[in-house]
Amino acid sequence: MTPNMKNAAFNTLLELQAELERRSSPQLLSLDVFGTLLTRTVGDPQSVFLLLGERLHAEGKIRQAGCEFAWARIAAERRAQKNRKPHSALTIEQIYAEFTWAWPDLGSRIESLIAAELEAESDAIRAFPHANQLIRLARAHSERIAFVCNTHLPKDFVRAQLIRHGLAVDEDAVYVTCDRAHGESIEDKLLRSILADQGIEGANSLHVGVDSKTDRDAAMCAGMRAVLLKDADLNRYERALEASAFQSGGLTSMLAGGSRLTRLAQGGDLNPDPMVRVLAGVAAPLLMGFTIWLLGRASALGLRRLYFLSREGEVLHELATVLNQRMQLGLDLRYLYVSRTSINRAMLTDPSQVNIDWALTNAGSHRLRGILHRLGLEPDEIRPELLQIGLGCERWDTRLNKSEYKALNEVLRSGPVGDRLSRKAGDAREVIESYLTENGFLDDENIGIVDTTGSGSQMRTLNLLRKKKTTGESTGFLLLRSWVSNLEEVGFPTIHTYLEDRKNKRGEKSTGGVIAMLEVFASVDYGSVVGYSKGVENIEPRFADVESERRGRWPLETIRKILRSFALELPLHPDLLSAHHDARPGIMASFSCFWNDPSPDEAAYWGAFPFEVGSGAETRYIELAPPLSLTEALRKAVGKRVPGQKWHTWASGREYRSSLVVRRLLQASRIFNGGVGKRHRTGCRKPVGRPGKSQ
Repeated sequence: MTPNMKNAAFNTLLELQAELERRSSPQLLSLDVFGTLLTRTVGDPQSVFLLLGERLHAEGKIRQAGCEFAWARIAAERRAQKNRKPHSALTIEQIYAEFTWAWPDLGSRIESLIAAELEAESDAIRAFPHANQLIRLARAHSERIAFVCNTHLPKDFVRAQLIRHGLAVDEDAVYVTCDRAHGESIEDKLLRSILADQGIEGANSLHVGVDSKTDRDAAMCAGMRAVLLKDADLNRYERALEASAFQSGGLTSMLAGGSRLTRLAQGGDLNPDPMVRVLAGVAAPLLMGFTIWLLGRASALGLRRLYFLSREGEVLHELATVLNQRMQLGLDLRYLYVSRTSINRAMLTDPSQVNIDWALTNAGSHRLRGILHRLGLEPDEIRPELLQIGLGCERWDTRLNKSEYKALNEVLRSGPVGDRLSRKAGDAREVIESYLTENGFLDDENIGIVDTTGSGSQMRTLNLLRKKKTTGESTGFLLLRSWVSNLEEVGFPTIHTYLEDRKNKRGEKSTGGVIAMLEVFASVDYGSVVGYSKGVENIEPRFADVESERRGRWPLETIRKILRSFALELPLHPDLLSAHHDARPGIMASFSCFWNDPSPDEAAYWGAFPFEVGSGAETRYIELAPPLSLTEALRKAVGKRVPGQKWHTWASGREYRSSLVVRRLLQASRIFNGGVGKRHRTGCRKPVGRPGKSQ
């Protein structure tokens, strides 16, 4: 954990402690419950009703879908509030009396519905990471404390939750608005009546809460001092996730809640370290959304064994392992060390054009030496044949034009070079098959093959190798499938895609940066697999060197720890893997917030990531978002293409990392061209269509 993260973890509590030490300790310190001490595993409290509806529907207790139940429950609370005097608090019994007015067939089951809601609330409630420290601070600096809650939930229930999470003891005073004789709310008379009940003057008390109206203004009206802690507020990534709560059956709300709990556990406030903020609100929902979908699809297809491909597959394997254990799915999850360089050459025992094409996917821009290295050849081995097509040693470390690349392909397919290629591929294939056999990949069992992005060339090779050795079928799973239009799709397994299938033009039209950021979020501290060696007992993969700066400077283990923490915080229930829980729109809205308009500190942090480009001998590292030069900015300002922009270039990150002069120039150009001076928070939208609020 970085020093900034440690400091940020207690900022709000330090401010409260300073307030207590600056003034004489209060006789009474009242603490708001929800938002200050307790939170929920969902982003918005009303999303608990979605989870409740899903549960009741799955158990056959209601015919309606979960979202219909949630809408009816929210609307009932709104109507019940309108039918009572302004600002008066409702009891849960009053809400369900109104609910069954609209759904009369459930009128005889009010008690069971209330019990089910309280159970769903209990399952969703968690203590904030700072809650216990806040309670210790309150007890140390005040004569007595009181817990205050503006809610429809019964007082005994609220007390039980506080005790369950180690925040209250039996003798502590607990006040809830719906328990008062006249249903008075915090912003009306509750705090004043508490002071009267405790026999304490407002000037000798302090109220700690989160809301400027229901906490600060009400405290001031009662003559109390007030301190606001804003930890519970959703940040922009969490709001983007929450906006799709009803569309996703509550799943994106759970992702928003998981993000909040994760960042608070690591960072401590609304605006923690940019690494934590982006990992919790962008990376973890993207990776976890895919993992949940993957396990659901595998279960639906009857697959019990899944193989995750290195290197991006390592984090997916870890997240899937956590879910597999927590949900007791009983899946067999395994990890394979493979790469395009290490296994695609195995198919060159038949050096046909299609096999050469697939062995060289994404190698068209490589230098000659790098292209041959991908095939397991060195230029010296085929020097005479290279000379015949005009590729002498002076060209071995240069890029080929289209005609030279075509001539090289003709040389590789036949004659002495084709024979050499086939022999070397046979030797490589023997070792690869031994490695796969050791890992059970060639067993007679139907399996799933999991990767993040790409065209699926490794899945093609693995599928073809299995067809020669087993009767089992292979199924591929990709988060996003890209495609090279001029290649022939032959030998592939069936491939399911989560986000977008560019081969078949289906799915969410994803933001351009998804592929780049997946490589960042799922990065590892070892290089790509370049081959295999026969060890004493088994086959060992060999790895390319990783730039020492990346290995030492980038906190990969901390990143992985935060992603694991998210997986452990996420609430789980048996219906989570259902196909109708579609989190993709919310996940992409959150991602678009980051990619299209990062905050300056996010651009500074993530833009400096040493991004790996090329493969094999062509591997090198560049910054994900190098600052724009003044010349590049001038070209961009007049609408010209910035030279050197690659598929992975993070344009918004580059701008924010640039000098003040460059940023002002681009801002002025947008104004001049009829745009706006500041970027919009693209994809960030507030939850809509939710009548009323619940605590």
